[in-house]
Amino acid sequence: AVDTRRQALRIAPAMVAPRRVAVAEQPLPMWSLLKRLGSSTQAPPWSVYLPERLRPLDQRCVYSASSYKDVAAFECGPQSAFSDGLPSPRRRAPRTKLDNLMVAGRVWTLSQEAHGCRQVQEALDHADSNAQRDAYADELRGHILEAARCPHANHVLQKCIVTLPALSLQFVLDEIMEGNISKLACDKYGCRIVQRMVECCPTPQVEGLVDRLISDVAVLAGHPYGNYVVQVLLKHGTDEQRERATLALATNLRGIIEKSHGCAVMSTALSYGEVSHRQVLA
Repeated sequence: AVDTRRQALRIAPAMVAPRRVAVAEQPLPMWSLLKRLGSSTQAPPWSVYLPERLRPLDQRCVYSASSYKDVAAFECGPQSAFSDGLPSPRRRAPRTKLDNLMVAGRVWTLSQEAHGCRQVQEALDHADSNAQRDAYADELRGHILEAARCPHANHVLQKCIVTLPALSLQFVLDEIMEGNISKLACDKYGCRIVQRMVECCPTPQVEGLVDRLISDVAVLAGHPYGNYVVQVLLKHGTDEQRERATLALATNLRGIIEKSHGCAVMSTALSYGEVSHRQVLA
């Protein structure tokens, strides 16, 4: 049984050298993956998301530190990740100043890519100071609405909202307010940005944003994505904001509860609202 397991895990360097273990000898899922990798002359873009031991050699990270308990540096290169046919233990190496330099000046470009947006998020997480985070976020200036609707950049923008001080986010709010708030709240990705702003920013800072959301709360409540924004407002808004939102919901109650998304909003309103708010909806 041990020999079988060792044989299943012994992956020859994909697209770099001939395989030492026949593809047909691998279990079916492994066999299919190896066959697909071996049919290409270069690494497919999706191979960067594979476990490290399955990636082509030029995409693997191998630590130069002798102890995995104290990893001080690492290097990327075509070195074997195996010892006696079994994979060695792995640990993510700490980010270095070189990593940060690779992100600086390229934040907007990287944010629009599937792999690049992860790099930017890691840079924001591991930045040395808020000043460095501010510098990264400033590279998104002028692209906020576009980033909010981007399937990749929206994650970077959410990370900025969560990690930056409220004062540093004012330019983000200003650009959002220049657009159509209701349309953004109903966007598949944009609704996430509106939710993070309501959750993370001080009440006075997002008061104008919340006012515009409440004015369209009946439309948002029945929308597949907008309903999540209303639910966040009902959970994190002030008493006065939640009361206004509840009254707007009550005014359009019949039309809202006819929609499944509207029912979810009503459930949140009844769960988080004050007694007086619940009585209005009853």
